[in-house]
Amino acid sequence: MTPGVADPAALSVAPCCFSQQVSVHPSAAAQEVKRDVRRPLAAGETQQQILDAYVAQYGKHILAEPRAEGFDLGIDAYRALAPLAAWLMHAASSGSR
Repeated sequence: MTPGVADPAALSVAPCCFSQQVSVHPSAAAQEVKRDVRRPLAAGETQQQILDAYVAQYGKHILAEPRAEGFDLGIDAYRALAPLAAWLMHAASSGSR
C-alpha cells in the first residue's frame, strides 16, 4: 500500500449485499474484492482507476461514499441549502405580520 493512499477495499462495499465495507465484511465476495484489489495496485494502477473499474462493473452503489456528481450533487446542494431557504421563508413571513 502506498502511504497516504486509502485502500480501495476500505472505500467500497461488499458486492454481495452492499451493506458493509469490503475491508471489514466477512463474506467470500468481500474477500475476493480484497484479493482482486491487490493486483492492480501492485501493477501501478491508481486508487481512482480501481474504483472506476468497480463502479463500471457494479454501479456507483459499490462505493462506500458515493461521488457527488450529476443528480447526486444536486441532492447534496439541496440538503445543504434547504434549512437556509426554510429559515429565510419563515423570517420573511414573520416580518410581514
